[in-house]
Parts: sequence; structure tokens; C-alpha cells
Amino acid sequence: MKPITLYQFEISHYSEKVRFLLDYKNIPYNKIDVLYGAGQKVVAKLTGQRQVPVIVDPNNRKRVVHDSTAIALYLDERYPDPPLIPREPDARAETLMLEDWLDHALGVVARRLFIWRMRGDNDFMRKTMEMNSDTLTRRLLPVMSPVLMKVLMLRDGINERSVADARVATETTLTILDNRLARAPYLTGDTPTLADFTAAGTAMLLQLPPHGYLRFPPDVAHGGVPEVQTAHKRFFEWKDKLYAKFRKKID
Repeated sequence: MKPITLYQFEISHYSEKVRFLLDYKNIPYNKIDVLYGAGQKVVAKLTGQRQVPVIVDPNNRKRVVHDSTAIALYLDERYPDPPLIPREPDARAETLMLEDWLDHALGVVARRLFIWRMRGDNDFMRKTMEMNSDTLTRRLLPVMSPVLMKVLMLRDGINERSVADARVATETTLTILDNRLARAPYLTGDTPTLADFTAAGTAMLLQLPPHGYLRFPPDVAHGGVPEVQTAHKRFFEWKDKLYAKFRKKID
């Protein structure tokens, strides 16, 4: 099998979701980092839009798929073993409903909390971006970081009120996940599904992975939003176990 090409950004939680899926299915892949500007133009030519993740499958006439949910559905159809989505109708519906809910309930709010956390910590921002940027971007980071942060906050409507709402939404979501995990080893029962890898991937910005899975320095591991991690130890300990069992470390 030829490696799939994954157009991604290392700190993108939706890219992390897809990396989890590829590792779980033991599908080899090469990563191409999509930086703001020129990199997004490449993605736009492939898909007509500028967001990652995007995959190109050389094993299927260079099939191009974008959006993490569409990628998950494609991978499960093209590479069905091991499955991400159960075949039984009720279990399949539950998995897909959880995946869609988590993409929004964790994916959107986690981004708001993470950016708010980073806004006054230029050192943390530098560490999580400089190893995933080209030479010119690294040189400009000290100047660019405050400007980039303002742009992100304006674009995503991140302010004290929206962050307060995001904290409440995150607390509600993680409490639901904690309760599910108290009853079974995975979110839908005894077998991992797309719902589990969506939860782990979209929660990446609330707690970065243990060291060795991303191109970050060791002292950044488990960085993110500390107060959320403390309040939901069950979920974040489970997430680390999911990494240890199914995610592959960088060589």
C-alpha cells in the first residue's frame, strides 16, 4: 500500500482526529504542513476550499477528500478493517451522532478556550508554532504572534463572554463523556469507534498529547487548558490511554 498524503497543520485538532483514524487503521501516510498563505493555495487548488485536513489517496486514483467527517467515512469504506463505524443500524446511528456532536461540542469550544489561553503566553505560542513553521515564519514569530492572535480572536469572535460560554459548554460535554466512560471502556461500549477518536482528537487543544506524538518540545506535552484537565481527570486519563494504544509516535 502506498502512503496516503495528509495535508494538515500540526496543532489542528481536526487534523489530529484524522491522524488518529489513520493510525488506528494502520494506514501509512505522509504529512504535508499547510501554512497560512501559499500552503492554503495548494489546498484550494485540490478542493476548492482552504481548510485542513485533506487527504490524497494514491491507491484510489489520487482520490481527494476534505473535512474530517468525510475522510472518516471514506476511510471506513475504502479500508474497512478495523471498522470505525459499526454496521448494525442503531450502533451506527449512535456513533455518527456522537461524532457530529463532538465535532461541535468539543471542536469549536476547545479552539476558543485554547486561543484565549494562548493570548497572553507568547512563549507557549512560540513553542507550539516554531517547530511547525517555515524558516521565514519562525523569524517573524516574535513580531507576528500578537498580530496573529488578534486576527484569530476577531475572526472567531473570541472575547470574555464567548469564552465564558465555551467554558460552560465544555464542562457539560466533558461531564457527559466522564459518565459514559464510567460505564464502559469506550464511548459506545466495549469497542473503539469513530466517536472515541473524535473525542480524543477534538480535545487536543484542551490537553496536548503526551510527548512524542507531535512535533512539539517535551515541556509542551499536556499543555492546554489546565483547569479543564483538573476537573475531568477520568476523561483525560482515558485519552492518554487511547494515545498509548492506538496512536503511533513520531519516528
